[in-house]
Formats: sequence, structure tokens, C-alpha cells
Amino acid sequence: MSYQPRNLNIIRKTYFFSLWLACAFSFPLGNLVFAQSVNSQLQVSSETNIIYVDPQTGNDRGEGTQPSPLKTITQALQQALPNTTIALAPGTYNEETGEKFPLIIKTNVTLRGASGGQGSNVIIEGSGYFISPTAAGQYVTIAAIKNSKEITGVTVINPHSRGHGLWIESASPTVSNSSFIRNGNTGLSVNGNSAPIITNNYFHNNAGNGLLVYGTSKPQVKNNTFESTGFAVSVVQNAAPVLIGNSFSGNRIGVILEGNSQAVLHDNKIENSQEYGLVAIANAQADLGTTAQPGNNLFRNNGKLDLQNATNNPLLAVGTEIKGKTEGEIDFRGTITQNRLQEVTATATKPSTDLVLNAISPQQSVATTTSNQTAQILPSSSPIHTNLVRLTSNETLPSPKPVPVPDSPPPTSNSSPIVSSPPALPTSASDTNSVADSNPNKELVFTASTNHSISESNFPPQPSTITNLPRNQVNTLSDVFGSEHEQVTSPSPITAKYRVLVEANHSSQQSQVRSLFPDAFTTVYLGKSMLQVGAFSNKDKAEGAFESLQNLGLKSYLLQ
Repeated sequence: MSYQPRNLNIIRKTYFFSLWLACAFSFPLGNLVFAQSVNSQLQVSSETNIIYVDPQTGNDRGEGTQPSPLKTITQALQQALPNTTIALAPGTYNEETGEKFPLIIKTNVTLRGASGGQGSNVIIEGSGYFISPTAAGQYVTIAAIKNSKEITGVTVINPHSRGHGLWIESASPTVSNSSFIRNGNTGLSVNGNSAPIITNNYFHNNAGNGLLVYGTSKPQVKNNTFESTGFAVSVVQNAAPVLIGNSFSGNRIGVILEGNSQAVLHDNKIENSQEYGLVAIANAQADLGTTAQPGNNLFRNNGKLDLQNATNNPLLAVGTEIKGKTEGEIDFRGTITQNRLQEVTATATKPSTDLVLNAISPQQSVATTTSNQTAQILPSSSPIHTNLVRLTSNETLPSPKPVPVPDSPPPTSNSSPIVSSPPALPTSASDTNSVADSNPNKELVFTASTNHSISESNFPPQPSTITNLPRNQVNTLSDVFGSEHEQVTSPSPITAKYRVLVEANHSSQQSQVRSLFPDAFTTVYLGKSMLQVGAFSNKDKAEGAFESLQNLGLKSYLLQ
């Protein structure tokens, strides 16, 4: 009995101590749980910020919620904060519904249409002038810049004769489950230093290019369909796309590689091209399969050739199935290329001047010939990833003189006015014979004629057929389309009725002009120094040259 009070006292002390511990830890623990809950809600809120848009029932004074959607994508983009998804209801988004083009997407914004049908019921159609830091002025429907995140489930149409559907400028969004149809020039253009993922899209009846890759861009192009387009995929400058699992059918050319571009093609099917399945020109290179990773590409039923390699670099094509004819050096076993990679190195950061000679008009005299052209293979102590052959010449062509003219705004009209004017005079006799150095980055970009209407059922008219040219001699537009531009540096008053001039303000613009017209020369018109790109007896050809220059965003003149 004497031990009961003591035991009872111990029990009471233990009880109160336990109660104290519970109170001491419950308050901060409760705060911690609440804080985690708030943070979780904030995180979910930031990830699910959605602005709803409906062109039929929406109102730009609305809240952008599902019950009260906005009317235009334009207004949604103005309101969009980082990590916002703009959800588009089915319908057509154009100027009639209040859109102002181009639509510019940036700062981790997602443009999301329908989940199925590759955007067939969400149509964005229109065109606006966009100043590209890498490619001058362009007519664009949508421009994805900076940290743009995703474009999915929409159909993009740019009816402008030089229009681009989606223009990606040094950005790396995901472009998926969408359609690019009936664009006046290009469906999707990747520029600058971009690395987008382009997957499960449909490219159809684009008048110029389906996909155009510029600069140093490295897009991943997977599981897309390219149909009834001029050049389905054009790769220029130093771009290096990876094309996997794509389907090409009914295009003029499936894939064309130019400049110093490099491309990897695996598991693609290229068939029924009007002319060529794949063409490589200038200093381009392609991996169509290696011994370690076979390409599994299929080329068949292409009008002229399945593969044309007009470079000095063998195309590696292990595991690629060819049903038709090929031209140029193509390595189907992986032995030639592997051995040569151990023997040669990439040389000539400055391109050879010889390569431009075949593009010079017959009327023009030049300071050198091609008879002394030689190929030199330089030894290398270690394997490399490129295989280039340097061409040399005993003489060097003079470079064009810079044109010191003030800046001028880009053209704002599609028209090509013919202006009666006095003859334009060369600034000096030497300028008429001045030829630009050959440039491996010269672009052979398909530019459609502006005299046709684009329809989904009618394939647009095509320029003259590409002829098979000797290897390493295809570098400029003139090389491929022959005398289509009919360049004449000494116009005759009897046959040359039309002349085309352009204001080229800077050396970069002059290089762009000479990439299309290598024998352009300096002249004076309206008191300004300009480049004359040619004289023409045919009005249509003159207008074609005029449009090509306007496509560069330069102020041009068509003189009669």
C-alpha cells in the first residue's frame, strides 16, 4: 500500500511530460504541413495557368477562363505570363476574327489546339511583316522566339506569296501534331541557332519549301509527312538536322542539302518525287546510315534520281535501300568513308573561287579559268567528322567593292512596278567584271512564282527542271535553274528591255544578293549606289528576279 502514491505520482509526471512534448512539436509541424500545402498549390497554379480563346463565342474583354474566353490569340499573347498555355477552341483565327499578324510566341508560352487530327479544326491563317535578326524582313503567320515552349494541334496557313507559316528564330520549341498547308513560300522555317523538336506534323502543298533549316540550327525532325511541295526539306548554311521516321511523297525534291550543312537521315521513306529523292550540293554532307547504325531509309520511284551527290564528300548510306538510280559517290558499305575520314581533314575556311565560274554569264569575261583546277587531299593525324576536299586555283578573282549607301526600309508592297528610267551607269569599268568569291553557304532555296494561286488540289507551277551537273559544281541558283534568270551584265538596247536593281546597304546584304546573282555589279540610280543583278528581255523573268530580291527583304527596282 505504501508504494501506490509513489507509482501514482510517476504516472502523473509521465502524462504531463508527454502532453508537453505533444504541444511543443505540434505547432511547427502544423506550420510545416500548411506551408507544403501552399507551395504545392502555387506550383500547380503556375504549371496550369491557362488562357482560353474562342473565335466564335469569345470576347477580348473577357477573363480568359473557360466560361468567359477571349476572342483572339493576339489578346491572349498580350496577357500571357511565363508558363502559360493558350488553349484554342475549334474555329478559324484570322484578320476577320480580330487577329493581328504575326503572332509572336515567347517566354515559355504554349499554343495548344486540338489533341487529334493534326490541328485540322483549329486554323490560323494570316500574314504579317516580321523583322528577323538573321534573315531581314519576312512575311510570317506565327513567330516563335526566345523561350517559346510549344505549338501543337493547329493548322497554319500563310496566303502571302512569300509567306512563312511558322518562323522559329533562335528558339527551341516543340512543334507537334500540326499541319502546315498552302503556305505561299515555306511551311516551317527554322533560323539562327535553334534546336526545336518537330514531330508528327503534316506538310502539304506549300509552294516553296515544307521545312527550311538555316544558320546553325539543329532540329530533331521525327515522324512527319511531307507531300506535294516544292522542296520538302531544304537545309542550308551550317544547319545540321536529324531526320528520323519521316515520309516524303509527291514533292519536287525530297531533301536538298547545301552549303556546309550536315544531316542525319534514318528510317525515312522518300518516294514519288518529281525529280530527285535527295540532292547534296556545295560542301554538304549526309549520314544515311553507318555500319554501327544502319540507316533503314527507303528511296523509290523518284523521277530522275533517288540520290544525287554533287559534292566531293561521299554520302554514307549503309543500310539504305535504293530502288532507282544514283549519281555521285555513295558509300553503301561504310568502307570508303571510314578510310577517307582517316586520311583527310576539313580545310579551306575560305571557299574556293573556282566553284562560281560556271555560274557566270557567257558575255562576261573573268580573270581566271577552270583548266588549272586541282584537288588536294591533306593528310590528317586523327579521324575527323567531316570530309572536305580543297579546290585551288592559280589565280584569284577580285572581290566586289562595298556599296556605301544609307539604310533603307524593307519593301511594304508585293507589287512589282515597272519604272521607266534613264540607263544606269556602272561606277567603273572594273565593276562590270567583278565577281564574288564562291561561297559554300550559297542557298538554293525554292521560291515559288507569285503568278499562281495556291489551292489544295492544284500543285503550283514549277521552275525549269534541274539538270544533272558535275560533282562539286552546283553552288548557286543559276547552277540549278540554268538561264532562267537570264543574267546579262552588258545589256543590249535591242534585247534587254528590263533591268533589275537593288539597294544593298551592307556587305551581308550584298552577299545575299550575290548568292542568287553572282555577277551582280555596282551601278548608280537616282543618285544612289546600287547593285544591278541583270538585264532581261522577258518580263516574267525580270519579275522573278525582282521577287527573289524582295524575298530577301531588300528594296528593289524593276526598270524598263
